[in-house]
Amino acid sequence: MFKSIFRADSWLWKPFGWLADILLLSILWLLCCLPVVTIGAATTALYDAVVHCFRRKESDYLARFFETFKAEWKHGILPTLLWGAVLTALILGYRWFTGHFTGDGAVMAAVALLVVLILPAGAFCWVFPTLSRFTLSFGRLNGNAIRLALGHLPSTVAMVLGTYACVWVTGRLLFLPLLVLPALLMLFWSLFIERVFKQYEEAAEPEEPEE
Repeated sequence: MFKSIFRADSWLWKPFGWLADILLLSILWLLCCLPVVTIGAATTALYDAVVHCFRRKESDYLARFFETFKAEWKHGILPTLLWGAVLTALILGYRWFTGHFTGDGAVMAAVALLVVLILPAGAFCWVFPTLSRFTLSFGRLNGNAIRLALGHLPSTVAMVLGTYACVWVTGRLLFLPLLVLPALLMLFWSLFIERVFKQYEEAAEPEEPEE
């Protein structure tokens, strides 16, 4: 009994192994994001590694992270610049509006602007997981991200809220949350995204010929 407790795969040590994986992947994501324009590729690699590590229980997740980052860093630059610019412009516009207008009408307009923000923020949540799984041109990648965000709106809203919560916590506690939140956020996203991807992957599988 005691020998089984001290095995690396025992129930006692598994949480420490999961925490180590989360820490390592989050730190790798942070390091790969340092050039800024590689945020998309780093997020693509992180999502792929998290899915294979925590959902599929595969042990080669570190190799997958680096392979995916190497394969997608060029493809991830333009989506990073596109959605980064769109979100930055909308957020700055929202802050300017709420800082210059008051009253009930301004409150309603601010709420409407927040609703408008859901679509680009949601597309951002979909675009890099999609890049990790499918080979698409720049136009099709972003077009599909928008269609997925609209077509699965409840899931999109949940992912956007989860992302906002991570940003809010990081803003309050500074650097420490970034040691675990990136990988945890990808795991949260995967709860919604993998159900959708599974449908597309099953539809793309060729049917076996009847004998």
